[in-house]
Amino acid sequence: MAGSRFPESMNALTDYVVAGLKRRLDDAVDDVEVRESRDSPTPWLTLECTLFDYLPVVFTYDRGFCGFGVDFGSRGTPLAPREPLAVRSAQNIDVLLDQAVEQARLRIPDKFLESRGWA
Repeated sequence: MAGSRFPESMNALTDYVVAGLKRRLDDAVDDVEVRESRDSPTPWLTLECTLFDYLPVVFTYDRGFCGFGVDFGSRGTPLAPREPLAVRSAQNIDVLLDQAVEQARLRIPDKFLESRGWA
């Protein structure tokens, strides 16, 4: 993402996060949907997807901070990081994506991952 500030827009951030998930998980990421997105007056993004046909995951970006969580309907739990991460560069997002994928795998039974070829 070229430019002087990161992210340039919520559309650019959406593209970066989705591409990063697909690069790491290929067909294990599905049902990607942007729930909310705005650039002004304050940047905000809510992106939902399903990981490993098992976990409903939400990525949220709010005024420079972001994180992944598992959505259990009326309740959610942090996936990565435990506290919102200040986004300064694409490298921050890459680290966050690696953490989210690792934490998602830990929450899914090995037999389930093996049966789908994702172990």
